[in-house]
Amino acid sequence: PYVLRVRLPEGLVAAGGGAVEVEAGATTLRHAEPGRPFFAYGAYERFAEGALELWLPPTRAPDAEALLNGLEPAVGDIVRGYERAFGDACEAVRLVSVTRRGGWGAPCTLLLSGDTFDALAAAGEIGAGSYGFLAHELAHTWWGNRVVPAAPAYGLMVEGMANYLSAQAVEARYGVDAAERMWRDWRTDAVADDALADLTVLDDAYYKVAYAKGAWVHRMLADWIGEDAYLRALGELAREASRPELADVQERLERASGLDLERFFDEWVRGSAYPRYELDGAAGAWTLRNAGDAALSLIHISEPTRP
Repeated sequence: PYVLRVRLPEGLVAAGGGAVEVEAGATTLRHAEPGRPFFAYGAYERFAEGALELWLPPTRAPDAEALLNGLEPAVGDIVRGYERAFGDACEAVRLVSVTRRGGWGAPCTLLLSGDTFDALAAAGEIGAGSYGFLAHELAHTWWGNRVVPAAPAYGLMVEGMANYLSAQAVEARYGVDAAERMWRDWRTDAVADDALADLTVLDDAYYKVAYAKGAWVHRMLADWIGEDAYLRALGELAREASRPELADVQERLERASGLDLERFFDEWVRGSAYPRYELDGAAGAWTLRNAGDAALSLIHISEPTRP
């Protein structure tokens, strides 16, 4: 929780997470939930629809109504899904136009580039790409703010988690094919010599490996444990542990699944192992051999004999 009082020249206001109180020459930001203090400032005008607020410069005011009409249902859909899984967090969601590239997710508040607002206004609808982008940044309300993992778990549980959840959100709204396009895009970036547990935000590899390999690790775990059990375990973690260690994550997943995940975490999170599969055989029996350095080395697949 925090209070920020930002003194600004006349005509400028600040926007950030929590409650925003605008006065002459100053803005006070009050946030009652865990999160990193931050603010953006500019000659903003506030536009609202339901539980969504847009903070836009006057030059983008003509697009505000169309943006609200397109964004409010999509943002509400994403937030409701996350709150069901990880606990209530947002009385309102604030989208703030900034000059930096891309986006940045803070508690219930996204800083989005002006180009992003331009693209959303021009499209006239929220496509799978934009929906996934919003889902990723909104995931940081929980993973990266309410839950701030210790360093060895950070890449997996912040950016990897946000990518995994964004793919799940896209699949729920746009179907399996739309989500699979995201997974295919992440497949190449997932392969690297860097271990997830060793990465920090200062490492060049972080912005590929943590996002891509982290997402794939979550997907593998969810497929193995079962998606419902997996999300329940993550929900318990989000509600009960604000600073989890990597061992805490592993322990909760083992408790939820009844599985021993030590080898999996050693290979896929603490290590940099990858499989390379070779398939040999003929009708009736096939051998799938891992010539790489992860997981099972040999699987024998028998087909039933046909008359």
